[in-house]
Amino acid sequence: MKFLRRSLMLVLCLALVACSQSVERGLRTTELVQDNINSITNNLNEIQRLENAIQTDFEMTLRQGDQDLSVFNKSDNPIMTNVANRNKLSDQLQKTSDTIEELNEEMVSQLEKSDIPKDQTNEIVELVAAMKQDLNVYTSDYKKNLELEKQTYQSIANPDTNYENFFAVFNNIDVIMTNNQMNLEKVLGYFEKINAHLIDFKVYLTNLKESHS
Repeated sequence: MKFLRRSLMLVLCLALVACSQSVERGLRTTELVQDNINSITNNLNEIQRLENAIQTDFEMTLRQGDQDLSVFNKSDNPIMTNVANRNKLSDQLQKTSDTIEELNEEMVSQLEKSDIPKDQTNEIVELVAAMKQDLNVYTSDYKKNLELEKQTYQSIANPDTNYENFFAVFNNIDVIMTNNQMNLEKVLGYFEKINAHLIDFKVYLTNLKESHS
C-alpha cells in the first residue's frame, strides 16, 4: 500500500512537472510572439514616419541641387536616403514575419503535446497566420514599389525632363502610396485582436502556473 501511494505521488509529481513545463514553454512562446508583433508595429510606424517626410525630403533634394536636377541621381541625397531607409525597414519586416511563422508553428506543436485547451490558442494561431500572409503581401509589394519610386525620382535627372514630366512624378508617387496604404490597412486590422488574445492567454497561463506551484 505504501509502495502504491509512493507510486501515485510520483506519477502526480511527474504530471505536475510536465504541466508546469508546458505552461512555461507556452508563456515563453507567447511573450516572443508579443515581442515580434511589437517589432512589426514599430517598423510600420517608422515606415509611416518616413513616408510623411517624403515631401520635405524631396524639397530638400531640390534645394541641395540648386536647380541642377542631376542631384536626383545621387544615392546620398535626402529623398534617396529616405527610400533606402524604408527598404531596410521592409527587410526587417520580412525577417520578423519569418520569425512569427516559426513561433506560430512552435505554438501549434506545443499545444499538441500539452493539456492546455486548444480553444485558448486556436484563434491566436489562425489570426497570426492570416496576419503573416497579408504582411508578406505588403512587404513584397512595398519592395517592388520602392524600386519604382526610386526610378521615378531618378527620372527627374533626365536632361529631357520638362514641366509636365516633372509634375507627373507626383502622380506616380500617389499611385504607389495608395497601393501601399491599401495593403497596410489589411495588416493593421489584425493587431488589436491578436494583442487582446495574447494578453488573455498570458493571463490564463500565469494563473495555471500559479495553481500548480
